[in-house]
Amino acid sequence: MSGTFPTLTVDGLQGNPVSATAPAAGQVLKWNGSSWTPSVDDGANYVGGAGINVTGTTITNTGDTNAADDVTNVSAAGGDVSGTFSSLSVIRIQGSPVSGSAPTVTGQVLEWNGTQWTPGTDDNTTYTAGSGINVTGTVITNTGDTNAADDITTSTAAAGDVAGTFPNLTVDGLQGTPVSATAPTVAGQVLKWNGASWAPGTDAGTTYTAGSGINVTGTVITNTGDTNAADDITTSTAAAGDVAGTFPNLTVDGLQGTPVSATAPSVVGQVLKWNGASWAPGTDDAAVYSGGTGISVVGTTITNTGDTNAADDITNTTAAAGDLSGVYPSPTVTAIQGNPVTNVAPALNQILKWNGTQWTPSADAVDDADASATNEIQVLSISGSNLVLSNGGGSVPYPPTYTGGAGIALSGTQIINVGDTNAADDITNTSVAAGDVTGTFANLNVEALQGTPVSSTAPTVVGQVLEWNGTPMGSRCR
Repeated sequence: MSGTFPTLTVDGLQGNPVSATAPAAGQVLKWNGSSWTPSVDDGANYVGGAGINVTGTTITNTGDTNAADDVTNVSAAGGDVSGTFSSLSVIRIQGSPVSGSAPTVTGQVLEWNGTQWTPGTDDNTTYTAGSGINVTGTVITNTGDTNAADDITTSTAAAGDVAGTFPNLTVDGLQGTPVSATAPTVAGQVLKWNGASWAPGTDAGTTYTAGSGINVTGTVITNTGDTNAADDITTSTAAAGDVAGTFPNLTVDGLQGTPVSATAPSVVGQVLKWNGASWAPGTDDAAVYSGGTGISVVGTTITNTGDTNAADDITNTTAAAGDLSGVYPSPTVTAIQGNPVTNVAPALNQILKWNGTQWTPSADAVDDADASATNEIQVLSISGSNLVLSNGGGSVPYPPTYTGGAGIALSGTQIINVGDTNAADDITNTSVAAGDVTGTFANLNVEALQGTPVSSTAPTVVGQVLEWNGTPMGSRCR
């Protein structure tokens, strides 16, 4: 610029001089090598490209005319990037956050700390070449299958029991036997051999019969047995008493409430001995045994000379007979001296009378000619705070005073269990034991002691002890 305000003259453009020569009509400002000066326009013709229209001297944008969807240097970024263009910050990688902490030591790498990508020390993992791989410096080379010609690709044609190309295969055979291409037409059809190929056919319809604890209705099989999972002993159930650990890995740590040492037997022939504090492996004292009633001891042989016939034993499956019916230990009296007893329940004060065919509950008909009150049938009754026996039988205070024992509390007329009230952790007679013990409660078998096996061989001689033989623990006699 030259001159004084407000009458200024442009005498340069970007420091390059502008000629003071006045232009003619249509001239343009051209650089002549030393200054911008008025000159004839060369008349270049412009042609519109994609999104541009040129009409006469008017050039029009016909492409993206919506500035609202343009990303500018004030547009806020999102997703894995934050900030505005062109000052963007990567704050995530594939949606996983990146720490804003700058690396502090040369050689740090971006590693995942469990919650975000953060600068950390490179583990400098050393790689060792496996089969078909060669590692030289930082170059890992495939030295194995380098022949792409024998690879199975999406254009490889299958054969054998399969047809088509990968990954769209069709099974057209089973073990070399053809499978029909016919589609099943009815629900419930099965693949059947028709003599030439496996083809859809009607199911022969196997009939299932429900066993104990199972109900079969139509095609529905239902558990009608133990459906209460709350009383089951599981692998997380903690054992107690003489047994510790969780099922099925139980350890016997007591016998009848007396502790058993966890020390393993170290010498063949050791027995389980009481050391004053616990049962522990110890040397057998070789006690001398003598036979009692029904037992004979000869040398190292102990013989049962008493009841040796198990066939005549009464067990909990033995059927009662004679005046009894049912099975032991809960028989029912059905006769007295061979005379039948009715199963009709008696009413208050009735007695058992013979009605001509059987003993049956009946009213008592007292006929006592001696009129003595002391030998009559007496009646027990409550009078005030006394329990009274009629006919001069006397009385005693009623009710008696009760005191709650361990785990029992008394409140008025209520007796309350304040001990073990959680039935869910009880071991029942169907609970399956494991670890040192097998079987179900209350029929347990100790098959190990502190994890050391116990032989299932029964002792055969009186005086045998439990002895470590180097493998399972068995019995022997001294």
